[in-house]
Amino acid sequence: MLWSADVNISAWTGVTFGCAKLGTAGRAVKIDLSQQGLTGEVPAELGLLEAMTELRLHINQLRGAIPAELGKLTVLKTLILHSNELMGAVPAELGNLAALQVFIHLGENQMSMALGNLAALQAIYLLCDRGVRIFGISFE
Repeated sequence: MLWSADVNISAWTGVTFGCAKLGTAGRAVKIDLSQQGLTGEVPAELGLLEAMTELRLHINQLRGAIPAELGKLTVLKTLILHSNELMGAVPAELGNLAALQVFIHLGENQMSMALGNLAALQAIYLLCDRGVRIFGISFE
């Protein structure tokens, strides 16, 4: 079991909590659940974790769309979602992530994106595979 209310949060798999010195004590600042065999959709509730600086959900079996609510993570620096079964367009709300330094999202995902949606980002790393469309260009 990855997370349980019966276990102290400091023992939760893949979650790093902040410290009092930075004003983030008891708040999730990093989640790394890569290669955990996760299925289902990326939870929109992750957008409520305002102190999160790093979200790594790559190499799982997550499906569906990237939730627009992730655009509320204004201090997020790293977002890695590649090698899942994500589909659809990258939400325009991710353009609100001005602190984002690393964004890796495509890879084996069936995603499309528009440059205008992500213009506020500092750096974008794209892994291009078959079936991925970027800015109207198809890599098939």
